[in-house]
Amino acid sequence: MNINILKNIGWRFAETIGAQMVSFIVSIILARLLSPQDYGIIAIIIIFINIANIFAESGYGTALIQRKVYDNKDFSTIFYFNIIFSLIVYFILFFISPVIAKFYNKSQITILIRVLGIRVIFSSLNSVQKAYVSKTMQFKKFFFSTLIGTFISGVIGVIMAFLGFGVWALVFQYLSNVIIDTIVLWFTVKWRPILYFSFKCFKELFNYGSKILLTSLVNEIYIQTKGFLIGTVYSSTELAYFNRGQQLPATISTGLNNAVNSVMFPLMSSVQDDFVQLKKILSTTIQTLAFFVIQLLSFLIAVSPTLIPFLMTSKWNMAIPYLQFASFNNMVVIIQSSYMEAFKSLGKTNIYMKISWIQKILGVTLMYMFLYKGPISIIIIEIIVNSIILFLTMLNIRKYLDYKILDQINLFLPNILSSAVIVIVLYPINF
Repeated sequence: MNINILKNIGWRFAETIGAQMVSFIVSIILARLLSPQDYGIIAIIIIFINIANIFAESGYGTALIQRKVYDNKDFSTIFYFNIIFSLIVYFILFFISPVIAKFYNKSQITILIRVLGIRVIFSSLNSVQKAYVSKTMQFKKFFFSTLIGTFISGVIGVIMAFLGFGVWALVFQYLSNVIIDTIVLWFTVKWRPILYFSFKCFKELFNYGSKILLTSLVNEIYIQTKGFLIGTVYSSTELAYFNRGQQLPATISTGLNNAVNSVMFPLMSSVQDDFVQLKKILSTTIQTLAFFVIQLLSFLIAVSPTLIPFLMTSKWNMAIPYLQFASFNNMVVIIQSSYMEAFKSLGKTNIYMKISWIQKILGVTLMYMFLYKGPISIIIIEIIVNSIILFLTMLNIRKYLDYKILDQINLFLPNILSSAVIVIVLYPINF
């Protein structure tokens, strides 16, 4: 790797570690100040906000990064399209919020969705800014915007929770985070849209971007289906335990995944015709993620029975099994995600979509079959499905990059074996 790539990865790691530390401290304080019921309500709202966000951000930012030849006309076209599209999405969310509130029999959901839904508009504004930063490899900009946004929004959330605002503390924490992030990027990134919209440009980006959008939408609906089923069949409090257990493993894996893949994706896109070089970059990405993520999540599994009550008090003990299973699931997901980035960089969005569709159809089918076996069964099903999909993905990578399955397994197998030792040694200490 050259110095510039290492510097960009370094900035992304610094951003990730800094943001995670702030988020971790804030989440502990909020978990002590707020009740599982407060988190249950916000968990229901986030289901619909996250799905709306996929529409607002669309897949066209990714299309801009993957595009070989680009100029400001391309970025401006997508910028204006995103704004118009996000406004439409927000108004749909605004008008269906009473229906959602009635479904869950919680009247306060209406106003909460309408306020937090503003996040959708700001997400669309900064999606093109982020695409520009990624395309031009200026990842230092993300460091400042993410850290400042995370810190200030965390302070807002803690103050509001301390003053007794309950679920509104979480709403304004999430909303202020994306607003501040957008403002900081606007002042630190030199790119500005011009008064230009090209239907030709949009059409060229549509074929790639629409597939990414559709796949991202299916992914998000699949992710949120788990929360929807638990919140509907069981209770919002059980959903709070489920989400809380997922949060810390997801923070670790997603943060490191974004730090590495956000640098590697534009890099892989730049050498998409050189399969030998692409194979080397993919191998480095998987080895790096496997080394850090699998070890950290194994440690989390081992110490969680002691860690959760110590950090968040015993009222969150019901989240421990969710956290342990979610940690194991994220080990599988983190490896698969790197392969999916390789398909995107190759422009193989058809393969990307097919694998995603198979995963969702199989996952939803099994979830419905075993739903009444208990909410923990949903995560177990997800681990099984993701393991099958990982193997399917590896088979496709073997086909396109001539990468033997055994060689692929050797990229992460040593880390799995060492992580098993961590769990075997540390887990009994809890008792």
